[in-house]
Amino acid sequence: MELRLPAQFSDLKLRHLQALETETDPIRRLDAVTGLGVSKLRDMPHPLILEADAHLDSLLRNDVANFKRTFELKGTRYGFIPNWRSLPQASGLIWRSTRRTSGKRRTRL
Repeated sequence: MELRLPAQFSDLKLRHLQALETETDPIRRLDAVTGLGVSKLRDMPHPLILEADAHLDSLLRNDVANFKRTFELKGTRYGFIPNWRSLPQASGLIWRSTRRTSGKRRTRL
């Protein structure tokens, strides 16, 4: 028997992450990620379940956040534009919709 598991942290969806952070039962964690169902997973060999759960744990421990300067959401492009004058410095870094980019510079809409 084999299970299809995400190979990298970036392959996990938000619903997978929520289940992996809240569930403690390895079978329920695997069910959340694979969608096979608890009954099918209970029929699988226990060492396979433990190995798969250890793989998911290693993905969570070794996650690396990738900073994206721009992204697109519903057709609107957003870019990282620091604004140190109008807000306190800690909250002055926000995402804003952008019109065009030139190297590292972005103009707001």
